[in-house]
Amino acid sequence: MFQSALNEFIPITNKLEGAGLRFMYKDNRGLVTTGTGNLIDPVSAALAAGPWYHPDGSEATDDEVTANWNLVKNDDSMDVMDGGMQYEHLAGNNLRLSTEGVNALVQRQLNNNIGILRNYFPKIDEWPADAQLGTLLMSWGLGPAFSVAPSPGYPSFTKAANALMPDWRKASDESTWSNINHNRDVIQRQLFMNADFVQRQGRDPSVLIYPEVPALGMPAIAKTGGIGLGGILLILGGAYGASKIYQHRAPIAAYIKDKYQAIAPGGRKPYTEKAEAQEVSLEDVARRATEG
Repeated sequence: MFQSALNEFIPITNKLEGAGLRFMYKDNRGLVTTGTGNLIDPVSAALAAGPWYHPDGSEATDDEVTANWNLVKNDDSMDVMDGGMQYEHLAGNNLRLSTEGVNALVQRQLNNNIGILRNYFPKIDEWPADAQLGTLLMSWGLGPAFSVAPSPGYPSFTKAANALMPDWRKASDESTWSNINHNRDVIQRQLFMNADFVQRQGRDPSVLIYPEVPALGMPAIAKTGGIGLGGILLILGGAYGASKIYQHRAPIAAYIKDKYQAIAPGGRKPYTEKAEAQEVSLEDVARRATEG
């Protein structure tokens, strides 16, 4: 894996999952979690994630960890769609990991995910850094074996990514799921579109483009002795197109297949004819940007 992708993983995940929550909470599926979106469900995973500590700094026993886990698991006073921070104030949810413990947990899970991903994506270490980062983020949200489980897994994404010439645009379309966080959806889709740009332009795959949004469909400039007036106009047009696409990054994210769009924590907006009329494809965004 390229270091540029690994370096950006934790900062992005902190923004999406919360910067290392040291207590137990439930994710939007009702599964007990801690750290930066680290699943500790079943309880055996919570015990393995320790040591856990009381507010006075003393180390908790396995029975105390189990009791705290059951408290969070069985709580129905919180709306899981409102995020994990609310569980900090749940009465009785008093155990905490150390900061070092959270960091170690995240790094251990990341290393484990990479090892599993290599089983399903044999060429992942050669992919553009943006595609690597996008796949790491998917594995954090779905589990590293998302390619095959839960059945039927992500066959279209897997086929697109494992093709002799990967189809990163198709991978972008297939990188979503029904209850995905809106911001995660934006980032993952963009990363795979960036990978498509890198591949088509023959750029250095080790260089991470994110958070830039390059001009989609912009042709490569021939490497000649001089670019001439036409080349200058092409560069200017491409720069303008890139700026327009950046302005349309929200509509790109709005292109979701499950016909639902998250509008706020705890809420979902049903897909309507009006929403359908406002939907735009990635190709439409690129075309409109270059047309001015």
